[in-house]
Amino acid sequence: MIKLFEWGRKICPKPLLGIYNKLFFTEGGLYLVFGGLTTVVSYLSYILPSLLFGINSMQEGTFKKSAFVVGVNIFSWVCAVLFAYFTNRRYVFNSDKVKKGEIADEFLKFVGSRALTLGLETALMLLLTSVIGANDILSKIIASVFVLIANYILSKLIVFRKTRG
Repeated sequence: MIKLFEWGRKICPKPLLGIYNKLFFTEGGLYLVFGGLTTVVSYLSYILPSLLFGINSMQEGTFKKSAFVVGVNIFSWVCAVLFAYFTNRRYVFNSDKVKKGEIADEFLKFVGSRALTLGLETALMLLLTSVIGANDILSKIIASVFVLIANYILSKLIVFRKTRG
């Protein structure tokens, strides 16, 4: 992946090189890049079942629709969390954990922090779709902004915190 970024640097127009370097060679930039890709994974794994099973053709405000929104959202979360863990570990936060126990602890912290933000996302989506009556896709986009910020903070301060030594 780093070789791909290096290659991109070589072909990047000089006026955009500063932006490119900040995006692909800083922690914050890489978090946005892989966060964006994680969002694509999340959206695709949410939208495809929604389209396949016709969520928008369900009667508005029904329990069946709300249950479907929650179920598909959890499925998309699992897909996104697995993708995010491996990309954040390797490319964003450069985890130095090598022992199985340390990696397992890191993974559990990652999943735990993402479970907290899943609760936030699910609550926001239920509020927006069931109470306010917003479209489920728009609700997903709005909730994702809050989740992206919370995930970065939790990953930086808890999950991938560098050990001193």
